[in-house]
Amino acid sequence: MKFEKQKTIDLLIKIFFFFSLIIFLYTIYRMSIYAANGIELTIILKKYVKYLIISCALISIFFIVSKLNYNLKTNIVLSFLSILITIYILEIFLFLKYPNMDNKIIDKNNKSNELIKIKKFIDEDIYPFELVQKKFNIGTKKIYPISHISNTKIFLCNEVDTDIFYISDKYGFRNSNKDWNNQVIDYALIGDSFIHGACEKDENIISNLLKKKNKNVINLGSGGAGPLKELAIFTEYLPKLRPKNIIWFYSEGTDLTKDLRGEKKNKNLTNYLDDNYTQNLTEYQSEISSHTKKYIKKKLSTKLKQENKKKNGVNEKINVFLEKTKILRLWNLRSLISSFTNSGTIIDPLFFDIIEKVKKRAGEWNAKIYFVYMPEAKRYDNQLNRYLIKDKYRNKNMILKKLDQMNVITIDVDKDIFDKNENPLSYFNKKRVHYNKIGYELIANYLIERIQ
Repeated sequence: MKFEKQKTIDLLIKIFFFFSLIIFLYTIYRMSIYAANGIELTIILKKYVKYLIISCALISIFFIVSKLNYNLKTNIVLSFLSILITIYILEIFLFLKYPNMDNKIIDKNNKSNELIKIKKFIDEDIYPFELVQKKFNIGTKKIYPISHISNTKIFLCNEVDTDIFYISDKYGFRNSNKDWNNQVIDYALIGDSFIHGACEKDENIISNLLKKKNKNVINLGSGGAGPLKELAIFTEYLPKLRPKNIIWFYSEGTDLTKDLRGEKKNKNLTNYLDDNYTQNLTEYQSEISSHTKKYIKKKLSTKLKQENKKKNGVNEKINVFLEKTKILRLWNLRSLISSFTNSGTIIDPLFFDIIEKVKKRAGEWNAKIYFVYMPEAKRYDNQLNRYLIKDKYRNKNMILKKLDQMNVITIDVDKDIFDKNENPLSYFNKKRVHYNKIGYELIANYLIERIQ
């Protein structure tokens, strides 16, 4: 009998040792993924070093325990097992108490078919919106574009089985050319894809909803833009326009994560931190459009050639695996602990420097700055985020507090609009990437109320 118990204890030790090793190797793998995507080592270590320490400690402990006598070995294993069971009971409780709202659409579009569709669009002189992150040789200058193709039909996106098109203005943004001729501009909107209007028709986007309220509006939203690119857009297009109000839209899910992290490594964008820097891009728009078209055609051709390699298949499978193993990975419990231990969290000071520069430069013509906090769907589709973590999610409380100290007027779309609805996800499209027309309309109406 004792021999059987000893065999069971030894088996448990081997299992614990094995899973500790799996945690260690998985942590290394996740760190390598972040590193391959250009994330700074300090950020990677801040996120994962605790898991390296814990896994290494467990590996060492169970190796040592395996060498101990039977009684001591048994006491340690049973104690660890009790702790582990308690932890998973808490995890399961959180999972059941705060379930995910899992009914978003899974993108099943065939990438190859999508590329063929875009090629047909280009043949008809319709160009997809594409981020350009390279310099163009224009005459004797090297120009880094921050807008898109001008006076052209643009294919923006298709998130809910409807292709969205618009005609770009003379600078490559989503306005009509006559909008630039208004003597007084009431609102200038700066932001990413949400302000660009993804993924809605012209009549449903924030800028055009504001125009219906008899406001003169310029929309400088650009898909994929983060704080530094938005500063560049502000610098190139607004000083001559001198709008009365500048509405800066902050995207909760991307601005301080992948966007700013990537942009601050881009010298072409960090140049705009210099108060005297400009490329005078309005003078080169024709050439920018021509080069961008060539760039898109070349990039599409490359994508079509590489499509058969199916490089994205592995990443998609990993994402599915991560989604299905949340309980195993103690996702709920880790998220909760992390949210209440973020007192030492440091938000990149560059972000606040950018807002301060915009405020200072806009002050040269006495414009008012409004900062609009735009929540992502993850805030609501995981009820743990919504009901327990709340304002600590994505450090919203810290961001808004700092902006208040900077005397920046803030508008919290989460608190002031979305969270008042029992189901805020009804304001997002079915894919839950962007808002739907109801969400955009609510925001536009609220802006009219708040900004006079």
